[in-house]
Amino acid sequence: MKKLWLGWWILGLLHMNACTGKSQDQSHEPLDIDFCTRMSGEGLEEFQRELLQKISASTCPGTCPLENLELTPGAARAESLGQRILLIDDAVDLPAFTRYRSRTLASLRLHPSGRYEETHWKTSINRDALGILEQVNNYKNFIPVACLDVALPFLEKFGAQLPQLTGHGMDILPSLADANPKAQFVVSEDQLSDVLTKDRLCPLLNDDVGAWSQLDEAISHMEESLVAAIQKHAINYVHLSWGLEDKGLRERFKMCGLQQPSVEIIQKILDRYAMLFERMTQLRSPTDRGEQPVYIFQAAPSASYTLQENDPNYALDCRLIPGRIRVNAASYHGFDIPDAGSSGAHALAAHESNGKACTNFYIVTGYKGLFDPEARRERIPSAPLGLGYLPAPSWPSASSFANPLGLSLFLYQRQLSPQAGHEEVLQGLLGQGSPRVYDPLLHKQLQIFED
Repeated sequence: MKKLWLGWWILGLLHMNACTGKSQDQSHEPLDIDFCTRMSGEGLEEFQRELLQKISASTCPGTCPLENLELTPGAARAESLGQRILLIDDAVDLPAFTRYRSRTLASLRLHPSGRYEETHWKTSINRDALGILEQVNNYKNFIPVACLDVALPFLEKFGAQLPQLTGHGMDILPSLADANPKAQFVVSEDQLSDVLTKDRLCPLLNDDVGAWSQLDEAISHMEESLVAAIQKHAINYVHLSWGLEDKGLRERFKMCGLQQPSVEIIQKILDRYAMLFERMTQLRSPTDRGEQPVYIFQAAPSASYTLQENDPNYALDCRLIPGRIRVNAASYHGFDIPDAGSSGAHALAAHESNGKACTNFYIVTGYKGLFDPEARRERIPSAPLGLGYLPAPSWPSASSFANPLGLSLFLYQRQLSPQAGHEEVLQGLLGQGSPRVYDPLLHKQLQIFED
C-alpha cells in the first residue's frame, strides 16, 4: 500500500484547488523583486516560467515512469568553513541530493553494528521531476525559497511519485539552506535512537550484563563513526530535531511485550547518550577564524507540567551538557519581541514556560499556537524541497522548526562579529538568568538578509 506521503496539509490544498481552481490562497505574499534580483541576479522570472512550462509539459501523474538512479553529493567549498552542519532528520535525502546537491557533502547510513557509514543515494525517481530539481540546484546564482513559486504545481504533478517525501526534514533542510546561503551539509535519515533495536533493548529488561556490553559497543561504534565524519568534513554544528526522553524510550520498549523498564534502566541508557553528546561537543573543527568548538543544536522539550533541571522524565533533554544548545518554540501573542530579545514572562504562553528549565533560548515561530495555523506575515514557512512556499503550514510550529532558526540566528550573530570566537557569540545569545526569546524572522536576523 502506497505511503500517505501527502499528509493533511497537502490533501487540503489539492481539495481546495479542485473546488476553486486556485493554486494559492489569497494570503500568499507577492515576490520581493528587488530582494530576488539582488540575491539571484537578472533572469529569475524567465527561469521560473521555464520551470512551470516543464512541469506542465510532463506526462505525470498519469504516465510517470520511474528510473533507478544513484546520486552523488557535491564538493566542499572553502566559503562554508564555519558553517558546515550535520543534519540528522527524516526525509532529508530527497532535497539534499536534488535541489541542494551542490551543497551536500555526504549522506550517512546507520549500519547494524551501530556505525554511521557514508553512502550514495540510491532511489527510484521520475526523470522530469529530477530534472526540475537539478535545474534549480544548477542555477547560476543562489535562489532564496521566497523567490521561487513552483512548489505547489511541482507537488501536484510529481508528489505521488516522489520518494521519501514524508517527514519534516523536507522543510528543515530548506530552512537551514535558505537562511545560510554559504552553509553545506552532511545528512542522515537514520536517527541516533535507531541503534536501540529490539535485540539490544529487550535483554536490558533483565539487566543482563552481556546486553549492556552489546549496547555499549553499538553506541561506541556510533560515537567513533560520528566523530570521524565530523572530522573528515570539518563539521561545526550537529542539528537534532528529536530528543530522547523517558516517554519515547518506554514507547520503544513496547516491542518487548508487557514488561516495562525501570527508571534505573532508562537512566542508564540516557547516560550513554549523554556521554555521546559530550564526546561530540569536546571536538574542535576548522573555521574561517581558526578551530572552534563543535556545537549541538537540539529541539528543546515541551511538557504538560513545569520541568526542572535534570527532570527524571527528560533526563537527557534536561541535563546540562556544555556545547549542547536547546532551542524551544514561542508562539506569537500579538506584540513584538525587541531585536535584542526578551526574558520577560509575558513573552511566553503558560505551556511554553513549562520547558524553561530545559531550554537555552526560544524562537518566535510567527503562529498563534502549536496547532493554530493562524499566523502573522513573518512566520516559519512551509517550503518543501525549497521550491517555494505553500499557503498552509506543513507541521505544528514546535521546537523542531524553531531549532533551525536558532542555529541560523547563531550564524547571523557570528557573521556580525567576525573577530569573535564561537564561545563569545554563544554567550551573547544565552545571556544570564532566564532563557531569552528571540524573533529573527521579524527583525531579519538571518544571513540571507545580509549577504
